[in-house]
Amino acid sequence: MQDIIDLALSYLRAVWMRRWLALAIAWLVCIVGWGVVMKLPNQYEGSARIHIDTQSFLKPLLRGLTFSTSPNQQVQLMVTTLLSRPNLEKIARMTDLDLSVKTDQEMDDLLEDLKSNIKLSKQGRGQDIYTVSFRDEDRDVAKRVVQAVLTVFVENTLGENREESVTAKRFLDSEIKEYEQRLKDAEARLVEFKRKNLDYLSTGGSDYYQRLQSAMAEVESSKLILTEAIRQRDSIKEQIEDQEDELSFVFEYSDSETSTTYDQRIALLQSRLDEMFLKYTEKHPDVVTLKAQLADLETRRDEELEARAESGSIEAENPVLQSLKLSYGNAKSQVAALRARVKAHEKKVEKLQQLVHTIPAVEAQMADLNRDYDVVKRKYQELLTRREQAQITQKASQASDDIEFRVVDPARVPFEPAGPPRIIFMTAVLIAGVAIGIAVSLLLVLLKPTYSSVRMLALSTGMTVLGTVSLVEDSGKIKVNRRYLYLFISCTFMLLMAYSALLLFQLLFNA
Repeated sequence: MQDIIDLALSYLRAVWMRRWLALAIAWLVCIVGWGVVMKLPNQYEGSARIHIDTQSFLKPLLRGLTFSTSPNQQVQLMVTTLLSRPNLEKIARMTDLDLSVKTDQEMDDLLEDLKSNIKLSKQGRGQDIYTVSFRDEDRDVAKRVVQAVLTVFVENTLGENREESVTAKRFLDSEIKEYEQRLKDAEARLVEFKRKNLDYLSTGGSDYYQRLQSAMAEVESSKLILTEAIRQRDSIKEQIEDQEDELSFVFEYSDSETSTTYDQRIALLQSRLDEMFLKYTEKHPDVVTLKAQLADLETRRDEELEARAESGSIEAENPVLQSLKLSYGNAKSQVAALRARVKAHEKKVEKLQQLVHTIPAVEAQMADLNRDYDVVKRKYQELLTRREQAQITQKASQASDDIEFRVVDPARVPFEPAGPPRIIFMTAVLIAGVAIGIAVSLLLVLLKPTYSSVRMLALSTGMTVLGTVSLVEDSGKIKVNRRYLYLFISCTFMLLMAYSALLLFQLLFNA
């Protein structure tokens, strides 16, 4: 640590020995630097403040009826793209700055200068107040540029909204026309396919396997009905045979004047009905048939008794037998019809089974066509709905803008220059001059080292110092050195006084 301290003190002594060189360099740097700072042109700053209101009164009322875009995002996008090249070119044309350029390089330099000097900042968090500022040597130019920036900012934001609305409507119209044609083509394909494959398509919306299962179920149902009809026909036939036997028995053995040909049959039918009640309910078809026959025989018996009372004879023909024969004929006809129905259903099933590979393929193609048609139709309806929303959105934007601009402070430029910061520059020049002087002196020390103590000489050479020779100055030499010291202090003080004078002049006349 002591070695470091000794080394630092040695360098300080060496620099002090070259103090006049350091002071001269400091004076030279300060004179040149202050002259350059004083010749810097004044910069005038134009500024304006604008308030952007994104809270529209119609927006909550039209929610769900119109397309909702975020005004804050639009404003943020315009803030980000404000200093794009097209906008800068528009600002240059609006302020006539482009008239002074003759080449593309000069135009690029002008645009870069505008981009670096135009400032757009937002005041505070949560506030929609923006400040636009621009610095230039000419006050009028600074004011015109700020006004042009405001104009471009407002026009681009509002113009972009309207342009997007018109572009969206134009796009929707073209898409609707395209989908309308696609919908017509899909309908034509669907109609043509139905016309060609009408025999293979079902009308109920069921597929092939459902139709086959339904046809097979109809066959089974028809067979059951046919079986019931055959049983009913056979039952009627048995009743006819029984009636014929009973009539022959009655005509052969009956000798009572009060008996009729129907009494025995009524008794037999009543007996059979009692037996059937033991097995079946009243709703059974055979029970219902026997009850109807029994009621008919009783009626006819009464009529025969009345006729006997009037004429005393029995009709040759039996009405009950005739009724049974008529029922038997109807039953036979019904059985024949049901057999024809069963055969028709069986042919239908056989035909469907033969088309086991054709119909599913046709139905699959039909499903694809229907699916394509439904997709196109759904998209077409969605586009129609969106076009209506776009029209309402455009009318709403024309009635009330989503973004409103209010100029809080118009573009203005103070008469006092805003720059350059000469005081800061002068201070920096003074510090730089002193630092450069000290650095040059230190560099000379390093290039041509001198030793102010025996210890440093020994450390640098690595040899033992045997002795030293001291310089003894007389009183006259001391007085001369003292005057040089006073002169050095005076020159340094004059440098500081010059710095102070320049600061005072800057504060009084250019503040």
